[in-house]
This record gives sequence, C-alpha cells and structure tokens, in this order.
Amino acid sequence: MQASGVSLTSFEEARKAVDGVFEGQKRGSDASVILMGGQPSAVFDRPTVDLEGMSDQLADIRPNKGAVGTLDALNAAIDHLGEHANAKREILLVSDFQRLNWDSLPETSIQQTAELIKNQRVPANLTFLHVGREEIENVAIETVEMSPRLVGADQEVRLRVHLRNHGDKAYGTGLRISLYIDNADEPDSETEIPIGPKESTQALLTCRFPEAGSHHIRLEINSPDLDFDNEYRIAVNVLERIGVLLIDGDPSDEWLKGETDFLQIALTPFTRAKAELKDLIAPKVVRAEDFSEESLKDIKVAVLANVQKLETGQLSLLQKFVSEQGGGLLVTGGDKVDINWHNQHLAHKTKGLVPMRINDVSGSLIEREQQTRIVAQHFEHEALHLFNDRRNGNLADAEIAMWNRLVPANADIGPDDPGAPVTLALLESGDPLLVGRELGDGMVFQLAIPLDASWSNLPARAAFLPFIQQITTHLASRMFQPHNIPAGHPITAYFDSTLAGTSFTIRPPQGSDITLKAVSKGSYATVEFPDTRDEGLYTLSNKELPGPIHYVTNSPRTESRLARLTKEEVEQYAERLGASVIFEDSIDKTIDAYTSLEDQRRHGREMWKILMLCVLGFMVGELMLQQFFGRAKS
Repeated sequence: MQASGVSLTSFEEARKAVDGVFEGQKRGSDASVILMGGQPSAVFDRPTVDLEGMSDQLADIRPNKGAVGTLDALNAAIDHLGEHANAKREILLVSDFQRLNWDSLPETSIQQTAELIKNQRVPANLTFLHVGREEIENVAIETVEMSPRLVGADQEVRLRVHLRNHGDKAYGTGLRISLYIDNADEPDSETEIPIGPKESTQALLTCRFPEAGSHHIRLEINSPDLDFDNEYRIAVNVLERIGVLLIDGDPSDEWLKGETDFLQIALTPFTRAKAELKDLIAPKVVRAEDFSEESLKDIKVAVLANVQKLETGQLSLLQKFVSEQGGGLLVTGGDKVDINWHNQHLAHKTKGLVPMRINDVSGSLIEREQQTRIVAQHFEHEALHLFNDRRNGNLADAEIAMWNRLVPANADIGPDDPGAPVTLALLESGDPLLVGRELGDGMVFQLAIPLDASWSNLPARAAFLPFIQQITTHLASRMFQPHNIPAGHPITAYFDSTLAGTSFTIRPPQGSDITLKAVSKGSYATVEFPDTRDEGLYTLSNKELPGPIHYVTNSPRTESRLARLTKEEVEQYAERLGASVIFEDSIDKTIDAYTSLEDQRRHGREMWKILMLCVLGFMVGELMLQQFFGRAKS
C-alpha cells in the first residue's frame, strides 16, 4: 500500500476513499478502522460516531510496513461488528490488492471467513474497494549480512548488502548505495552497482567504529521508487573486549606445549603478531585447581581445556554461569580427562552441563589407518557458516589421530526438546566432532579433541584461527541482548537490578519520547516496549547509563513485490467471499460508485424509470390493438 501512483500513494488514496465514505454517512453512524499492514490493529479500541475525529486520526497514521494479513484483517473486522450499535452493517475492504497478499490464501480459510460473514446474526455487506495503480519498477534492499558477529572498537566491519530489482528497468550505472554511521549527514562509504531487470546482486561495504558503545548503521539506495525498502538499518553494539577464561588442564612452562597456548594465539592474533590492530577477545588463563568465582569476573566465555575434573563447587559455578548468566562454555576432550568423572558429573543425564558422554577414546597416534578427518560438509549451524566458503579455510584439511567417541548423555531427549544436543560437525568415522546445546540462558559446545597439537594437526591448519574465533564469539553472543528485532516484536532490555523502579525514555522512529518504568525481574531490572510496528530506529535512554542504547526493527521485504491482481481476479476473490467490487480508475469515481451502491442497499433500486417504460409500452400496445380491431370491423 506504499507504492505511489501519479500523485498519491496507494495508502493516501485509501485514506482519501475512507474520508469520502465517512462524509457520506448519516448523523449517528458509527465506524471502526482496522489497519491491515503487519498485525491487524484498530485505530480506536471501540466504534465511534465521531467520524470527523476518526478522519483526523487517520491523517496522522503512516502505513505499516509488514505484509498484509488479508483474512486476519477481515476476521478482526468481523469481531468488531458486534460492538456496533446500528443494524445496517458494512465491511469495506480498501486495498490496492497486491498479489502476494492474496495468492497464498488457503481455500479453506477463505471459505471459513465467508461463512463467518454469512452467518452473522445481524447481516453485514462486504465490499472490495480498489485503490492505487499498477507499479512494477522497484529496487529493494532485501537483507544485510554483517561480519564479524560481534564488533570491537576500531575493528573493520563488513556489510554484504543483498539487492533485488523487481522491475524491468536495467541499471548499468547510477544505482548508488550509501552507508551512514549513527546520525551522520555524510556517508561513511559509497559504491555504485549495476543490476539488470528481475536480477539480484550484492554490494560489499566496510566501516569502523572508533569507540565502544551503542551505534547504528543506515544503508540507502538512490532508487526513485518505493521508499521504505530503499533503506535498511542495523543496530551495532560495539564492544571494548570480550573476556574469555581458559581453564588449563595441562599447563606447561614450555611455549606451545601447554594445553591453551594455541588457543591464546588464535584468540589474539594481532597481539601475538605485534600488529597495530586491536584484538576483540581478551583471554585469561587459570589452572584448573585455581578456578574460582573471582575467575569469572567480566567473563563471557569459559573453556575447559582437557581438564581432568572439577570440585563440586567449581562445577556449580559453571552451571550458574551458563544457565543463569547466559555465559558460553566450551569443553574439549583430551588425554587428561577423567572419563568416569566426566560421565557421572559433567554429562549427568538430567543435571549435566555437556550434552554428550564419552564412550571411549578412538584412533591411534601411530597407525594412520585408524585415524580420521573432519567431514567436508555444508555446515547448517550459524557458528560454522563461515566455512561454507572454502576461502575462509577448510576444516577437512586437518588430520585427527585420536578423539573421544561422544554419545548422547540423555537418550530420552527428542531432537525438538529443550536442551537437545545439536551436532555441528562430524568426523569421517561417523562420530561427532562438535556438539552444542542450549542450557538456560546460555550455551555449551563440546569438542571431541583437545585444542593443542597432541591429537590432531588442526592448530597448524589455516582453518584453526577462524574456527576458534567463530565458536568463541558465537558462545559469547548469548550474553548480549538482541538489538535488531523484527517489526512488531517487543523490545526487552535488561539492566542491573539497582535500576529497578527508575524511569527510561524511548524515542520511536516517528513521534515523541515515551516514558517507561524499569521493573524488577529476577536478578535484573527490565524495560519493555511492545509497540514496534513502525520500522526504524528506537533509542532508549536513562540518566544513569553512559549513553543511549539503539534498537532497530526491520520488516520482511515481501511488500517490495508490487504486482497486483487484475480486476477479473479481484472479482473472483469477491465471489468466493460474497463481496461486491468497486474497481474504478479514479478516487472520485470510486467514492461515487460506493455511494450509489450504498443507496441501493439502503433504499433499493430506483424503479420509476422501468415502471414508466412499462406503462408507456402498455399504452402503445393498447393503441395498436384498437387500430387493428377497428380495421377488422370495417
């Protein structure tokens, strides 16, 4: 409904049509207006006789950018009928009849809605009122992929922008995409891209954030057509550092002989290379016997690296860290692991941290025929998507001499049950290499091999560094609240419990600041804002915070496909739903046609012209008969 015709958008035409209908109503008529875009919603909670006030309210409303739920909106209108006082009831569906909102409707659902209208206790008339004109030219930003997943200060951010040309026009040059940081008036970077008719393409842009904190990116294309899909926003929480605790089960004073030495290199490649660039991850190493609650301060991910076993209190600390605080945990295999302790405590059937028991140790450091490799596969899990592009390294290059054979700790858990294990990567032996599970607010990954060079040559392969970076940042991401949210979903922010009861303000994309109160929820203070139907930037502020926090909502780009139903197709849908159709080429003719239809429904057809013709016909017939019989007598 946002596509534009000659002078008005379809939404503006719809608003004008509704105003015209309201003007033609008698005093005392009541009305409700249901907005169809996204989740259907009423402009007023109850029907109103103040139609002029309703028109004023509609003048300030912007179109929702979500896909239209046609039957959902009709059913919402049917629900509102019972609240109307007048016996004469009309449902007027005002639409540009975008094809994508109709062609996917199940026939059974259409029939059910038709029956609901037909069986109303007080009969209701349904009318389809067409507005807008066919528009076919449109280029849209469909999605944007940002890498890396977690962003550090002064770190290069890569944005892959997916574009689609829905029209027949080719853009050889001149289609420019611009990237703006925060509220900048000038773009941080730009590029021009060619795109042919009905084609898709990608553009790659980069940027940096010099300071940690909450930021946002705005991407724009200079396409002259549909406005809402020419822009795409992303909220970015830029971090100073991600704390990672390496619990070393086999330390060594000799470099590269300790259990966590290769891990430290992979987590801090720039620091180790003495480069000017900053590392996002800040690892801290402790021996297993020294691990304590203090060790977890400012930590987002903990790694149990070939640890023999833990004390009961230490295990409880990790359980709380993952399930209650949303931390990430990586547990590796190795020759130091006490398999009996692991299976009885760490992999307990109902209370365990990890998803898999250790069945035994397989492979051989000497016999090559007993060794294996990582399966070269398409990785479905988000943590390993990077390796679907072999330019980022090939995990199958690594030779695995020995490994722990992992089996489910709880065979009774179904694949769709909460906390069910998910295999991210397999060995050619058929055994899992990497398995994950969700646990409370956090996540656990379990690896069948150690991350030193004792059982494999993975640390010496090019894929090792991105492999460690990917799984670490994925585990850490569970501790960070989502800032990019589908339009219509609530914004929920968590803060320190000391902020419970304090006032926050949120500024929606359009409109004034709204005051919200933080409420206590467990060990946090939470702020919720449910009304995110408007796509764009939401800014949350509190005087106790170091700066504003940004959230972004985006809608699916289904509305970018502008093809519409023909008049004949609209009439076919109308017949199935028992509706009348008004399909005119101007808004004035549309209003006149509806006024005429309403008069017919209220007073019936004007019959005097037909009756006059009948009377005249009888009189002429009578004269002709008199002349005929007169001639017969003579």
